[in-house]
Amino acid sequence: MNHVEHLGTMWHFELKVPEDGRPARKVVTGRRHRLTGNAPNRKSTGYNEMVWESELELMFIILETFDPKTISISAQPHTLYARSDKFCFHYTPDFILGRDPIRGSPEVVEIKPMNVKFDEHTLLKLAVSKACYREIGYDFSIRTQNSITAKPRICNAKLLLRYRRTAIRPGLSYLVSKIFCARDSDLTIAKCVATIDGNPGTRFELYALACEGLIELDLNEPLCPQTRIINCSILADSKLKAFSQS
Repeated sequence: MNHVEHLGTMWHFELKVPEDGRPARKVVTGRRHRLTGNAPNRKSTGYNEMVWESELELMFIILETFDPKTISISAQPHTLYARSDKFCFHYTPDFILGRDPIRGSPEVVEIKPMNVKFDEHTLLKLAVSKACYREIGYDFSIRTQNSITAKPRICNAKLLLRYRRTAIRPGLSYLVSKIFCARDSDLTIAKCVATIDGNPGTRFELYALACEGLIELDLNEPLCPQTRIINCSILADSKLKAFSQS
């Protein structure tokens, strides 16, 4: 049992993680006017399908799939149990994002609609939860509709996912890594395609590579032939990088 002090009150808390890797709470389905579902995701941990309880959560998953800082996504990963001398509560977050240690700490995320209003009990629960997570080295954030649906990133991410099943020719990621090393920050989709074979359809293979996390595209501008390739994950192999630059 861990403990943390918040506004002069001592709270004792613990996290309980399902042993089978499934979500910590049952997904509520059948709600009128509310979409729910699950789908495979390459960043999913434990249970092999990512569950979501609203269209906003689905868009969040799509967005984080293309965020290079995020190496894993867990939906409803655990339940936090906290108690003080006067109160107790339990809280199951919507998601936890795994981070590369160089790029930051794991982040617990709560998804809320725009302009949501919290009652006093909910505000206390969120504040104490944030303090508990901070005590064990986790970040905590509330993501709202404004940040999740901001254009053009979400539009770009949705467009890329249309090409996730596009066949990628053998060795293409290796070839792109060599081109990236040669041109580095100056490489656009159009320049990469022209260097490979000039075939317009090659662009869709590059989109598929982005879906696999093998290349990173600049999604801060509308996706087009001039979109920059800003990273190539295969470059983690320093020997390959050295060979590519030879």
